Amino acid sequence: MPRQSAVGTDAEALPSYVARRAPSREEAGIREPVARARVALAEKKAEAALAELPPQPATRDTVATIRVEATRGAALRALRRHEESAAAV
Repeated sequence: MPRQSAVGTDAEALPSYVARRAPSREEAGIREPVARARVALAEKKAEAALAELPPQPATRDTVATIRVEATRGAALRALRRHEESAAAV
């Protein structure tokens, strides 16, 4: 008999769900540069943050690509490049 979680969902299906939701190679390659850019922003180094980010993604269909654009927007806003910032997010 399948185990049930507290809310009644089949807990044995969780591993396959997680495997399907695993990041693609592209997403995995985006995470580290975004993390470095966020550190640079925290250190008030907006130009360095922009330099860390990968080129603008063709689509914004994953969490990773949305994080790239949100971070880009924050860096541009810190540089007072407001029109570009608004376009990024």
